[in-house]
Amino acid sequence: MGKLVIGIDYGTDSCRALIVDAVSGKEVAAHIAVYPRWKNGLYCDASKNQYRQHPLDYIDTLEESVKGALAQLPANTAR
Repeated sequence: MGKLVIGIDYGTDSCRALIVDAVSGKEVAAHIAVYPRWKNGLYCDASKNQYRQHPLDYIDTLEESVKGALAQLPANTAR
């Protein structure tokens, strides 16, 4: 496996971490973490077309998604 890079994407209701081989462009691992407060319906009111996230959702899901993606790497991969 070549050099690896990780990308982070924050979406409306989740955060995704994607690990890619920088040489081949092949996806190596990915993990999606749903914002916990969003999942529980907090800070959102669909009847008012109001969709918000709590700042801790960004931190919590960043940690979860990166750890989840790293856990999928082969055991012999340097971390």
